Amino acid sequence: MAIGNISFVPASEMGTGTFKKEKDLRNLVHYSKQCGIHLYDTSDDYGTEKGLGSELRKEYSSRDEYQIVTKFTKPEKAYKLISLLQESIEKIFDSKDEQVDLLLMHWPYPFLYKKIWAEMIKAKELGLTKHIGVCNFGIRELQELKKSFGVMPEVNQIELHPLFSQEKLCKFCIDNNIRIMSYSPFGRGNDVLLNNGKIKEIANRNKKTVQQIILRWNIQNSYIPIPASSSAKHIAENAEAMKFVLSIEDMTELNALNSGMRTRLDAKTFFSLKQKIKFGLVRSLWPALMIRDSIKNR
Repeated sequence: MAIGNISFVPASEMGTGTFKKEKDLRNLVHYSKQCGIHLYDTSDDYGTEKGLGSELRKEYSSRDEYQIVTKFTKPEKAYKLISLLQESIEKIFDSKDEQVDLLLMHWPYPFLYKKIWAEMIKAKELGLTKHIGVCNFGIRELQELKKSFGVMPEVNQIELHPLFSQEKLCKFCIDNNIRIMSYSPFGRGNDVLLNNGKIKEIANRNKKTVQQIILRWNIQNSYIPIPASSSAKHIAENAEAMKFVLSIEDMTELNALNSGMRTRLDAKTFFSLKQKIKFGLVRSLWPALMIRDSIKNR
């Protein structure tokens, strides 16, 4: 599957998720760098921004050698997105004079995602982030952004693996030059996925692990998988997926495995009625909340 005129180009064919524990972060960054993985996924909600930034500065001699992806996850404070991103930048880089490589909106927050997108466009214009994108967005929400702003996300980070290939969504993204980043590529260790007979057969045929086959399937479909591991062995095994090629026959068989088996959360059912009401109130009170914060900060 070919990619079009995309603007976000990853520093490596895959990235990595992050962990909270200091030792895990240290190992993750050290071994990922050794194995040629230079794209790191974090969030203001994961509690990993500060620790990850510290480890990256220890391991890398130049900021240009790695990429940071972070996310906006606080819809109740959506009117403060710019200042919250500035706080994240200071946590990650220990400096105000930096920018993240990619800022993502974590969910299509009901009643708010368009207003948040407007703030993200502003953040890019201000130079706080090189690229902007979303997570867990469906075709309808992406079409709404295009209709309202004419500015589409550069990335859509979604759950993706051979048993949940989201073909229609992926085709829409590629047709609109949106790069796909896949989280939970192993379905968080889901037995149905990792013990799938066809994937095992393809793994045996290629003398690879099931996990390597899943990652390679992502890469050859032009997706960016972000498996999370702090184990030297597992990181090295994951990185091997960047070094071999699956045959057309292998890819055809893998592409035919979709069963719609979602292992993570669905944006359509993720938010409670109480949360939706709260988001609606934030949208309606947006100007008043901004004025209130402005007075507080004087």
